[in-house]
Amino acid sequence: MSTGPGPAAAAAAQSDDKDALVYRRVQLDLLNQLMRPVRASPDVSILQLEVEFVGEMAKGDGPTREFFDMIHQVLFSPHSEFFTVTPDGRHWHPRAPSPALREQLGGRDVNSYFELIGRLLALSVVARIPLGVRLSHPLLRMLLGRAPRWTDLQGFDEPLNHSLSQLLMNPVDAAAGLTFTYTTRDPATGKMVDKPLSRFAVTPATASSKGAAAARAAADDAPPVTDENKLQYVTLLAHARVTEGVEQQLLALQKGFQSYLRSEDTVAFRWVCNSCAASVRCA
Repeated sequence: MSTGPGPAAAAAAQSDDKDALVYRRVQLDLLNQLMRPVRASPDVSILQLEVEFVGEMAKGDGPTREFFDMIHQVLFSPHSEFFTVTPDGRHWHPRAPSPALREQLGGRDVNSYFELIGRLLALSVVARIPLGVRLSHPLLRMLLGRAPRWTDLQGFDEPLNHSLSQLLMNPVDAAAGLTFTYTTRDPATGKMVDKPLSRFAVTPATASSKGAAAARAAADDAPPVTDENKLQYVTLLAHARVTEGVEQQLLALQKGFQSYLRSEDTVAFRWVCNSCAASVRCA
């Protein structure tokens, strides 16, 4: 007969829930404090960033670095409502908003917070103060308005990266029955379902690419995967893997990042990426 978790386990779970609630409030308190001046001055010059802490005399580089260290600690942690570690456990990627976060926001647009975080990431680039975290390769690429590549799965989802590499290197086995679909969990039922890859053929980040229309046409009817179209299949499947459930959050991060970062600052962005040990070429 199953009696459920014992008192110790139940108490530990309750403690974890309490810690997560407190941490969620800390995150939202910080972001809400930053939201007001950003909304009041959306075109503020980030080159004039100066941080002061109330009740302290210090100004300049020291408080600025302390500010970014605080951002790091609040946004990138096991209890973060905005980022989660990738399956390989080495990088950070946007997290799909939880029902608890949406409830606590009380109807406020969750993506406005992701847009604010995008601006904070841009601030760290221009200030040349890395946050000390490894962002996922797909996120780094999308911050610059570029579509993720299937090779970005390296360091994100190694098993899938290996499988797709093998598919590209070897003839397609027709008996395997591969089609232009991907398997995902239905949020309404919790069951695994197959969905067409066509919805990933054209996105705001890829709409101008020459192959976008061809990719959509190839995926519309979920045709079988062949040697002729397997590169399109791999590209779309990788895109689905890194954006499923967080498409709007990725676009909000991108919007905030690009609203502050000028084209000439891409050199600084590459410097920050290198400082965070990200091997993707960012510029």
